[in-house]
Order: sequence, then structure tokens, then C-alpha cells
Amino acid sequence: MSYRYKIVSVTMALVFVLVMGCVSTTPETPAPAPGATTRQVEQSVWETLVAAARKEGKVNIATSMPQETNSALQAAFSGKFGISLEFLTGRSPELHARLLAERKAGINSTDLLMTGPPSPLVILKPEGALQPLDSKLMLPEVIDGKAWWGGKLLWIDPEHYQLGFLAYPQQSLFVNTDSVRPDQIKSYRDLLNPEWKGKMAINDPTLFGAGNAWFTAMAEGMMSLDFLRDVGKQNPIIVRDQRLQVEWVARGRYPVGIGLAPEMAYSFIKAGSPMKAVIPAEGVYLTVGGGCMALLARDPHPSATKVFVNWFLSREGQAMYSRIAGEQSARTDVPTDFLEPYAVRQEGANYFPAIALPYQLKKVEHQETARKIWGHLLK
Repeated sequence: MSYRYKIVSVTMALVFVLVMGCVSTTPETPAPAPGATTRQVEQSVWETLVAAARKEGKVNIATSMPQETNSALQAAFSGKFGISLEFLTGRSPELHARLLAERKAGINSTDLLMTGPPSPLVILKPEGALQPLDSKLMLPEVIDGKAWWGGKLLWIDPEHYQLGFLAYPQQSLFVNTDSVRPDQIKSYRDLLNPEWKGKMAINDPTLFGAGNAWFTAMAEGMMSLDFLRDVGKQNPIIVRDQRLQVEWVARGRYPVGIGLAPEMAYSFIKAGSPMKAVIPAEGVYLTVGGGCMALLARDPHPSATKVFVNWFLSREGQAMYSRIAGEQSARTDVPTDFLEPYAVRQEGANYFPAIALPYQLKKVEHQETARKIWGHLLK
């Protein structure tokens, strides 16, 4: 940037440097007018970024989000900025394996990864496939910790490679209401009753996902390993296909579903399927679910990615996403009136801690635990 630019005060100089530090300094970046307010400087920088993003034209996102959610995001973002979103979809382990293979082959086609923790930190980060995401955060309303649950951005790791944008009570237990009466399952221990033998579908806990998150919470204190061993004696079916699992519960083939992908379950419920989330007496745990964002190293569309990240994490972007996904944003200024009460954080509630990195890393350990105690169920 040319040194001909003059800042009228030390305060404005500092503000300008801080804001400009969030954008690549290119010859096209205009200097703020002498005497410009902080807001005017921020707006000028943002407009310059959006212009550069439109030239790049798109953001490539690898995600485990449902297609309906992706389509809605594409329509909203493209309509607002004229920038396309292109999605590579799949289950988290498949996406991470593909991204790692591409990186090793020298292919850098993906900008962002939107899946749950901790697999990006365990699989991709050690291979140099990620870069810190905080380099993309720019808008004051995104950076302001007071806008987020807990008074700070929900970083999964201390080095800021993965950021959570959801924080909601995890509904892991769903039933088919045509087959299960409300009084039949009030506690997790009720799952051990003979009537549920062979009638439960559990998401595969040996892979990162909702089933692994549930298994880890049970093993780490909500229940116990002995409880999980007893569940295994009930001959549940272990299923990897998340959509198929939800369909089975919705149709009553397996009237009890554990570790369902909540966004898929809620989409079936909205469509009229006879399903309901059950909150057992032991409570629930707070989770980010699949609601995390990580930045791929050498992202091919850096300006467009930066615009998307800041819009998506803004109040506007999060309100739109939360309504579509049926899950509560980690932002505290996003409406929740469209969510069921059990899907909303309650002030002062004591949730089992399931977001911090130490717990997330336990998910890796309990993949092997599940193989050991449920080996007879795995095919």
C-alpha cells in the first residue's frame, strides 16, 4: 500500500491498520477519505473485499450438511452477493479422507470445511491441510465475543483452526410415536427393558458423527461403560447411513433411534413423520453437532471465502441457517421462537460438557472402545 495515504489521527491510523489487516492489501484497495469515521473505513474495506470476491465468483465448501440446507444457503448468499456456493457433500470421514488425498496430490480445490469436531483437527491439521480460521474474521459483529454463548467465540481448539457456530442441547434419542408410548422410555435405563431388544437403530459409534458423540457422552459420565455393554446385549442394529437410520425410525422398522443426525430427524418431523425426541431423566449434553467451520490451507478463493465466513457468522447469516437447520446458533442474538423448547439452551441449566477439545479428543478413544465392546454388532 502506498505511503501517500494520510490518516488524520493516531486513533484512526490504528483503526485502519487493524481493519486492513483483515483484507489482502492490493493496489485496488482505496484509501479512506481524510476524516473518515471508523464505520466509513470499515464499510470501504468491506466493499473492496466484496468486489474482489465477486471476481473470484465462488466458494467451494466440503460439508456434511443436508442438501436442503446447502440449497437454501446458496440461494441466500448468491442472491445477496452474486457469489456462488459449490458443495462437496458427504459424511465427515469420507470428506476428510478425500480432502487429504487431494492435498497429497497437490490439488487445492476446497476453501472451507463445515463438519463437526474433532476429526479435522485429528486428521487434516497434522498434515498441514488447514490454516487458522481467525485470519478470515473481519466484521465487528462477528468478532465481538459478547454476541456468542459463553461470552466468546466458540473455538474448539486453542490455535483457532476450528470454530463452532452452533451450541444446542443434543437430542440423541428419537422414537416412532406410533410404536412407542410416552411413558415407555423416560430414562436411558429403560432402553434395557426386554421390549426393546432388536428394536433399536444406533448410529455407528466407531466413526465420527452423532453416534460417536452419544457413545462418548455415555461413557464419560452421563452413564457408564457397563450401561453401554448392556445396550449391546439388546442386539441393536448399528447403521452408518444417517438418512437410512432416520427413515427406519420414521417408518417404525426400528422404533427407537439413537445418535440420529438431528437436522435430518427434524426435517422428517417437519414433513409429518411420526417421530419425537425423548429427553431422558439423565438429561442431555450441549453440543456443536456438525456446526463447525475450518479453513483449508491455500484456499483457492480467499476473498469470496472471507465474505462468506463473515456473512454466515453474522446475525443475519446465523438466523437464516438456524431456522433452516432447526438448531440453535451459538450467537445469543439469534431468535429461537421457531425452535422446540427442548432444542433451546436454558439459562442456568447444567449441561454435560461436550464441546471442549479434551472431550472431543475422547471421541477418538471411544471409537476403539466401541469396537471392543460392540464388536459382535459391527458388520
